[in-house]
Amino acid sequence: AIGDSLQKMPQLQDIAISFYRTQIGDVGAARIGNSIQDMDQLRRLVLDFRSTSVGDAGAAAMGASLHRLVQLQQLDLNFSYTKVGDACAIAISNSLRTLQQLQAMEIDFGDTRICDDAAVALGNSLQALTKVEHVAVSFRRTGVTDAGAVAMGNSFPSLEQLHRIDLNFYRTGVGDAGASAIGIGLKNLQQLHEIQMDFANTQVGDDGALAIGTGLENLTQLQDVQIAFDRWKVGDLVKVFVHEKLSKPGVGLVLH
Repeated sequence: AIGDSLQKMPQLQDIAISFYRTQIGDVGAARIGNSIQDMDQLRRLVLDFRSTSVGDAGAAAMGASLHRLVQLQQLDLNFSYTKVGDACAIAISNSLRTLQQLQAMEIDFGDTRICDDAAVALGNSLQALTKVEHVAVSFRRTGVTDAGAVAMGNSFPSLEQLHRIDLNFYRTGVGDAGASAIGIGLKNLQQLHEIQMDFANTQVGDDGALAIGTGLENLTQLQDVQIAFDRWKVGDLVKVFVHEKLSKPGVGLVLH
């Protein structure tokens, strides 16, 4: 019913729909995609599929439909606690390449079946979004490892307008190699104002933490830094060292 209604309103510029804990599945998600794909005036799209039975078939079909929304400026998709896997993320990533007007993107893949192929595809596609100012991606409790984190870090040099970044790797397989790549990438984000990253319950240790700190220390526009490391893998002395690197007047700093 929602899909049918949307098809009758092709001039919509703002859509926000929550399907949280509803009975929607793959067929419903695919219909939503079919309904929005011709909305060439759409500026903002928010779709919340949390805790539904949506899987790769429906989510991938919906994701593939995004590539025609060339005026889109804000995209917020939540697939946490669903059955989606890499096919969904890859379809969305492929569509992102065409969304050249995108300024803000939030995608939550937390507690899903995605692995490195998804994160690599997303990282590669982010490189095309040169106007984006805010990126938030959650990979918490997924199969993402260093390969996915490296791809995300490699995308940063292209994101010159980025003001805010939120990356959640909580309880993933990311280790020092992935964190180090992110640290190297962060050096390029000279317009960055806010950063939130969660590496708790990962394999990131002292080397990764130091790389993150080094990547951030010369970013003069920073105003808010919140980073969580695993308390058993990153030593107190390293945390103190990173804290000292980032402690500057006017910067809100929280390290765990």
